[in-house]
Amino acid sequence: MNKRKIGNEGEQLACDYLIANGFAIEMRNHYTPYGEIDLIGLKDGTLYFIEVKFRRTNSYGSARESLNYKKKKSMRASAIHYLKNKTNIYIPFKISYLGITLNDGLNEFDFIESIFE
Repeated sequence: MNKRKIGNEGEQLACDYLIANGFAIEMRNHYTPYGEIDLIGLKDGTLYFIEVKFRRTNSYGSARESLNYKKKKSMRASAIHYLKNKTNIYIPFKISYLGITLNDGLNEFDFIESIFE
């Protein structure tokens, strides 16, 4: 299975999880000059920019370990770019992370609502 197909599978699992937890998914795979925003969701009047990491195994490190300084910096720049170019009103927002790891046939979800708090 190729990386894009695995990524799509992970993003669909993430969408299902987020919707079950009260989110409305506004957009998937939004590209900016600073990188891709995997998911943009809305919950309780707050816009969420969500990085999704899907792992079938922890052999190469956990999904959370991929959330490094460089990734956080590009996520922030991408979110700000989106807000400047796609919205014309103030809306509260958070930059979030959702890791999904397949463990003994079950998906484990690791959600960080705001990676900068």
